[in-house]
Amino acid sequence: MPEGPREGRLSLTRLRAPVRPALWALQARLDGSWRSLKALRLSDARRWFLARWPAMRALGQAHGPAAGLYVAAVTALMWPMFGPGTPPGVDSPTFLHLGWVTELALTGKLDSVLIDPYWYGGWPYLQAYPPLAYGAIGLLSALSPIPIEISFRIIVFLAYVGLGLSVYGLALEFELRRSTAVFAGFLSLLSYPMFVSLGIFGWFSTVVALPFGVAGFLMAERAIRTGERRAAVWSGVLLGGSLLAHHMTGFAFGLGMVPWALYHLASGAQPRRRTLRVLGYAAAAAVATGGVWLVFFIVHITAVGFEREVAGNWLVDLNEMGRRALDRAFVGRELYPSYIGLVQVPLAVGGVLYAVVARSRATGAALMLITFTLFAMGQTAMPLIRYYPFSGL
Repeated sequence: MPEGPREGRLSLTRLRAPVRPALWALQARLDGSWRSLKALRLSDARRWFLARWPAMRALGQAHGPAAGLYVAAVTALMWPMFGPGTPPGVDSPTFLHLGWVTELALTGKLDSVLIDPYWYGGWPYLQAYPPLAYGAIGLLSALSPIPIEISFRIIVFLAYVGLGLSVYGLALEFELRRSTAVFAGFLSLLSYPMFVSLGIFGWFSTVVALPFGVAGFLMAERAIRTGERRAAVWSGVLLGGSLLAHHMTGFAFGLGMVPWALYHLASGAQPRRRTLRVLGYAAAAAVATGGVWLVFFIVHITAVGFEREVAGNWLVDLNEMGRRALDRAFVGRELYPSYIGLVQVPLAVGGVLYAVVARSRATGAALMLITFTLFAMGQTAMPLIRYYPFSGL
């Protein structure tokens, strides 16, 4: 006869004596079935892994060197961040705090998982700021003994490598040579805005959002080319992830993909009905991924009446920007320009001109980049910024 119930299990001691042995036997049978199910799951997992091992091995052989290069490059670039002291950046303490609060919420140490009691006498942090980036910090620390400041560095490291890999994959999708694709991913890691975001401003959430956005755009291009519903859905999920990491970065990708989508519809390179279907799947997946949080976010900022005190992001002096770009005294001394930027900008301009003239698949991406550039130059280059909804951002 099986032993009686152990601590923490269903207690049968209050039942009548003739009934207890039968229930114990049933419970033992269920336990045996559960052990068999676990063994079956392990066996199925082993068969699944062995069946896919050749494809995984081929994938590693094809793209492993690129991934290794990016890991080595990011390790070298981020090495100062792994030294003593807190991570650099003006906004870094904000995300460290939000990650810490998330860890407290996940470990049951907050009265309400939705409210940060340490800011403003109670702040709905999950509603007021997209949760994916700092949530990853808190989740990693909650599931492991890793402290918050180390989790911060790990997530930044993974996001940085993810950016290189996503750009590399996008270049391959555009059918560039593998060596060129590797160089494109490597060049993205050397991008000066990334250094600024990490080292000076501490825009952690932007750094996390970028690989999601680029990977989402990659899957959108693949979906347009192949008509695959799965690729379209993954595109929407990844773009929604970009929104959940940083709302403005996700918004920028959505904004830039408007001319991209119009180009693909107008070019007729693929059947318009199929293109519309792919765009619909991607949009639906993006809304399903980030739409619920976005509704709560809009309710919050509407209730608090958020408005930027200084619209400095949109008031760009193009004459001053041009003067500094040609002044040797500013090169290497300020955020803009930089020695790396003086290489990247001509490459980008040349790539855009070639894509527009050649009218290749990359033309849509070129239009997307032009849109980003016009908005980055502010109201002078993009008068649309003066109107809603951009006027309140």
